Amino acid sequence: MDKKRINKFLMSIGAIMILFPILINILMFINIFPVSGDQNSWISTLGTFWGAILGGVISGALTLIGVNITVKSSTEGINKTLAEQNLIREQEVFLQTSKERLFNFYHPVDALNAEFIHQYGAHSFSDLNNDQQKHFLSLMNQNVIYGDSVMYSKFIELKWASKEKKDKKVNRLYNEIIDLITDEIIILRERLKLPVLFNHNEEDE
Repeated sequence: MDKKRINKFLMSIGAIMILFPILINILMFINIFPVSGDQNSWISTLGTFWGAILGGVISGALTLIGVNITVKSSTEGINKTLAEQNLIREQEVFLQTSKERLFNFYHPVDALNAEFIHQYGAHSFSDLNNDQQKHFLSLMNQNVIYGDSVMYSKFIELKWASKEKKDKKVNRLYNEIIDLITDEIIILRERLKLPVLFNHNEEDE
């Protein structure tokens, strides 16, 4: 109930409390209609009447306040529950996206690079033969959508540099991409609470 309606309600109650006794007085003292009772009985009745009105108003006001508090509390509870559910849903989507990025892009590219190093001793793009270069570029091209803007930009540069046979630039971009992939794998594994594969502190020692 808004403030305007509350004011109208209180004004109506006040009008009834004032006008009703006046009407009774008119009926009692001008004898238009037969009225049973005298002044003494009317005064006590008037007190009872006003008491009943005031009691009803107070009771109604307390009930209204209680209802408003209950409604407000229920609304806040519902909003809190919805907010918590939305947060849980966002976290689930975030983790699912992280999992897809790791297993569809970052890990396959990292594994392919590790294979090139282990089997062929290839530490740069120019160390790979044509088929290996095509394999790497194809894998990147199919899944780079899971990368970020920096990764995508460097991959586009790598493709053009490879096409134009700019070996020095190609090797630099290739190594930068591998470094980005390694760093992101660490972040994604931590986010997904996967076991740590290696410790940087141990490597430094």
